[in-house]
Amino acid sequence: MSAPVALLRLSVLAALTGATHGAAAVTKLDAKCLTLQCRQAASGVLSALDKKSNPCDDFYEFSCGHFGDNHAIPEGKLLWDNFQILQEAMDTHSRDILNAPVEPGEAAAVSKAKNMFAACMDTDSQDRRGLDPVVELLHQWGGWPVLNSDWTPFDWHRMGDIVAEFAVPFIFSISSLASLDNANSTAVYLDAPSLVLPSPLLFNTETPDLLQALNRAEGGVEDLPFTKYLVKMATLLRDHLHTNVSDETVRKDMADVVLYMQRLSKATQVLKMDNTPIGQRGMAWTIGQLDQWTKETLDNTTMDWVQFLQRAFSKSGVTVRADHPVIFLGGEKALAGIISFIEGSDPRVLANYVMSRLLVFLTPESSREMRDAAFEFYVQQGYITTDYPRWLYCVHKVQDYPSVGFSHAVAYYYKTNMVDTQTLEEAAEMVSDLRAAFHDLLAENNWMDDETRHAAVQKADAMLVLMGFPSWCDSSAELDEFYNNIEVSRGDHFGNVARLRSFVQATNLATLGKDRDRNEWTQSPLVVNAFYNSLNNRITFPVGMMDVPFFYGNHYITLLDYARIGAIVGHEITHGFDSVGRQYDQFGSAFDWWSAGTNAKFEERAQCFVKQYSSYRVSELNKTVDGQRTLRENIADNGGIREAYRAFTRLKTRRGMEAFSPRLPGLEQYSPDQLFFIGYASMWCRAETLAGLDVMLQKDSHSPNRFRVIGSLSNMAEFSEAFGCPLGSRMNPVNKCVLW
Repeated sequence: MSAPVALLRLSVLAALTGATHGAAAVTKLDAKCLTLQCRQAASGVLSALDKKSNPCDDFYEFSCGHFGDNHAIPEGKLLWDNFQILQEAMDTHSRDILNAPVEPGEAAAVSKAKNMFAACMDTDSQDRRGLDPVVELLHQWGGWPVLNSDWTPFDWHRMGDIVAEFAVPFIFSISSLASLDNANSTAVYLDAPSLVLPSPLLFNTETPDLLQALNRAEGGVEDLPFTKYLVKMATLLRDHLHTNVSDETVRKDMADVVLYMQRLSKATQVLKMDNTPIGQRGMAWTIGQLDQWTKETLDNTTMDWVQFLQRAFSKSGVTVRADHPVIFLGGEKALAGIISFIEGSDPRVLANYVMSRLLVFLTPESSREMRDAAFEFYVQQGYITTDYPRWLYCVHKVQDYPSVGFSHAVAYYYKTNMVDTQTLEEAAEMVSDLRAAFHDLLAENNWMDDETRHAAVQKADAMLVLMGFPSWCDSSAELDEFYNNIEVSRGDHFGNVARLRSFVQATNLATLGKDRDRNEWTQSPLVVNAFYNSLNNRITFPVGMMDVPFFYGNHYITLLDYARIGAIVGHEITHGFDSVGRQYDQFGSAFDWWSAGTNAKFEERAQCFVKQYSSYRVSELNKTVDGQRTLRENIADNGGIREAYRAFTRLKTRRGMEAFSPRLPGLEQYSPDQLFFIGYASMWCRAETLAGLDVMLQKDSHSPNRFRVIGSLSNMAEFSEAFGCPLGSRMNPVNKCVLW
């Protein structure tokens, strides 16, 4: 292991355990592993463990009961867990890379990333330019009716130009992805309007139920925080321009914008609640057919789809043709409704909406007053803390977090200078075991017919795993070619942000008309997360996850690796076979490969999970988990830990029990199987406020971490056997839910 990697890992370990450094060695005489890494791994487990709790009653409390005692929730945050701790360490490491001086001979892409970070950090230069870049934008793109009497009404062609220039999805989000009916080709995807902020921020944030807010009659928006933010933004620009516009006009126009966004928000929410199978939900036409249908369906429409999309794609290098395929997942009725709504809108309100949406994205990159207004709003809404550092904001801007941005350039430097190849090799061996484990579980499955099982095996075999970094992160020439078309100026932070947004979008749109590339990375390699992509039947396992406490890559701590990162990778494998992922075949095409009988059995077993998780109650809030909304993640959690345990048994068979000796100090009383399950549960330890837990219960697709542990392990006979839990106890119920 290289020195930089060792230092990074030790810094994360210290943050997790508070352990001190000191000389140590593996001592087989007392069967304890006394290396620094072993002692700190053990300390991380022991510091959270509550041995007074009954593991057969509440295994989360047993494994995590003291986590909060040693991990205070930072001010302004609602939750604090191992994922956030590691992401903080990765962000700090990215900062150190970006903050280093530009070096002669380094990759041009790395220099661009460093220059963008420097421009972002240089708030003095931004303050000297003030609002001039914003004023220039207003003049160039048609004005803002709230401030300008001379403004340009909406038209679809100009909208396409703005989409290309700033990558802001005003009415539709536009992307190029693998086609639903032929995943080896690409198609234009049009999605429902994606709002500038999560929908609840457009409503009364005190309303506890999002659906109640969506169904509430519009009105009374003047006092909403978002309305006040728009008013502040408009007022700052008005005063800068010395425009004779009254406060009353500003307030009325911005309230009208929020009302307009509420209506668009409702359309989005209705489409997202559509449970129709993916393959039956959307419209799959050519752009020419879509254009013809639109003109036949909507009298006097001004929409010309070929022209609109040609303009939106103008920076991609692709010439959009009428025979290119296009998919809208909302269906014909929704699409007609959205176009009719837009074209029937009050021209002033629509133009105010378009510019307001654009300015919310870009004004925080201008003057101090605009930065402060945005900061105050986002702190008030709980999205950032009062001590949110500028460097972290700039790291996220440069990397376009959690998307790609310049993250590949940072990852190139990270891989070249910081990564031990042994880590990747250890991870690859584990993934191989997890694949084999899923095969074993499929073979033992007693509810699938042979034909459907064979199709499931084919899909599992075809599943692609992207691990660590993009392959071309080894080549500075390929990296520089990738970022060749993005211009960065050390003196133009405002322009850098706009150009990076446009570049990221254009890079995606450039894939239209080409064979899909399953090896494409669509997430940052430095994000502490893992992903499954249905359209590509692909798992992305970033290097951000390959660090402590999730992955040690140490022979003596392999048990924890399988329990933690193994369960996460297994979770993503299972997403390919959850209630949505199963609607796609081995190639990523939307295709029903399930027999009627096996499909019925899947639905029956899925309902078992819905019932199980819906029974979990948070007594302090008197609320229960939404078992239907969290179904996909619950299925993945259960499959993930079962696959990880099966992979772990394969490891035991291959290496023998001596592979787990010497043991972690302080944990010698636990068998390898018991420590495996403790390692899994302690990965999910979290300190949380009731407010944070309430947000999760209302909006998150995952169950609260306590129930992720209790729910998945109580369905495993192997867990109950390891801890001797009597049948009928909470962690060993008589009726268990099992799919994979």
